[in-house]
Amino acid sequence: MLAMGSVFSGIAGIERGLEMIGVGRTVWQCEKDEYAQEVLRKHWPALPLYTDVCHLARGARARREQQCDLLVGGPPCQDVSVAGRGAGMSPGTRSGLWWEYVRVVGALRPPLVFVENPARSRGRWLPSVTSSLAALGYWWSYVCIRACDLGYHHERDRVFVLAADADGLRKLQRRGAFAELGRRTGDGAAEARSTSNVDFDRRQKRFNHTSKVSGITTGFGQSAGQARIALPDMVRAVHGVPCRVDRIKCLGNTVIPEQAAAAWQILVLSMGLVSK
Repeated sequence: MLAMGSVFSGIAGIERGLEMIGVGRTVWQCEKDEYAQEVLRKHWPALPLYTDVCHLARGARARREQQCDLLVGGPPCQDVSVAGRGAGMSPGTRSGLWWEYVRVVGALRPPLVFVENPARSRGRWLPSVTSSLAALGYWWSYVCIRACDLGYHHERDRVFVLAADADGLRKLQRRGAFAELGRRTGDGAAEARSTSNVDFDRRQKRFNHTSKVSGITTGFGQSAGQARIALPDMVRAVHGVPCRVDRIKCLGNTVIPEQAAAAWQILVLSMGLVSK
């Protein structure tokens, strides 16, 4: 199993999805929001929880303590989102914290990096993400997956980028880390679905919907297309739920765990990291 570090953890939708399909175990997290920190401490009480990405991987001791096989996280999207301010990823913006992510990748050199952000605004952030990872020597692939493609009542279209370092991969292969991943990849998304979404089959039948995933882009190629399905009606309201403002904010900033699981399954196969 891979040791996972998590940056911009939120409420840990990504690492939860990867843990459910046996990709690895989370060894540390980093999240600034206090309410989200409470959620993380409840579910991962024994893990180191850092509060500022700008302080990660600074100094030899920190780099030793924060070493990981897989670094995951979705940087803030407020300045690149179609609903945001459009300030971009320049230093000093919230979305500009991506460059701290890049610094951490450069300092820790994890063999694998897994990044998530909204799909509709990918033209504003994806070129910066992929080019900066490529500059560090990583090769990459990405996939777009919507929550409604997995049977949920809302779109939540997200891009997941998986980047790999050749030298780091050779070390993982010598450890035999990918052998176990290959055995789990075939039915990984199905395992995540059955664990995280117990009424998936009932809702899928109700909406007469067959689960699909969106087009995939590998390397520097072009994204394949997919016909869009109609979204079910959903009212964005929470009635009588304590801390509903904080909860809605956290839910809005995270991904559904099985989205991360399905993206991982597609990307490791498309990049040839494991075989079917």
